[in-house]
Amino acid sequence: MLRAPGFAAVGTLRRYVLPVAGGSWLADSAIRAFQACVRVANLRRSAGRPVKHAAAQFSPVCFDAPPGFSPRLRPYHDPALYASRLEGYPSDSDRWFTFHDGRATAPPTAGILVRGPERSGVASIEAVRRDPRLALASLLPRLQMWAMAEASLGRELRRAGFVPRRDYRSVIAVALTATGEAVVQGADKWEITRVDFDR
Repeated sequence: MLRAPGFAAVGTLRRYVLPVAGGSWLADSAIRAFQACVRVANLRRSAGRPVKHAAAQFSPVCFDAPPGFSPRLRPYHDPALYASRLEGYPSDSDRWFTFHDGRATAPPTAGILVRGPERSGVASIEAVRRDPRLALASLLPRLQMWAMAEASLGRELRRAGFVPRRDYRSVIAVALTATGEAVVQGADKWEITRVDFDR
């Protein structure tokens, strides 16, 4: 039905999980060694020192516009978006982690919004706000997040050690303008997460 007015599949929003433990000491050791290698490989592109904030006491207005230059599709986030897309935001389980390069007066170099952990022990990244020159691996603790599997963000998550799961949602779009057509055709450059989609 959606194909008739011109909608087309542009990708798959897939859940990625960063493993923290295996079924044995050998698997645990291999996971820890891999994560240490990823951190060492990205030291030059580190976002700096992380600072934790309760979401209720933090205004993400500094992340309204995506920082830095990138050819990727990166959304502008009004602070009200989080409340409209995340049920109960800001809740006690919502935290922002901002990253700082050491200068006290400088704005954060990056930020991630984390929700959880849930009863299962899993915490989810709901938003990533960073200059593309910063390595994603330097921001992400042991969490899960949703990203477009076919896009550069999905590939970067896999390089950082995240494992794709079977959970997915198809993403469809229709272009109404020439600019919209360019955006739809460039879906491999979308840097979007679950919070960017209305449900």
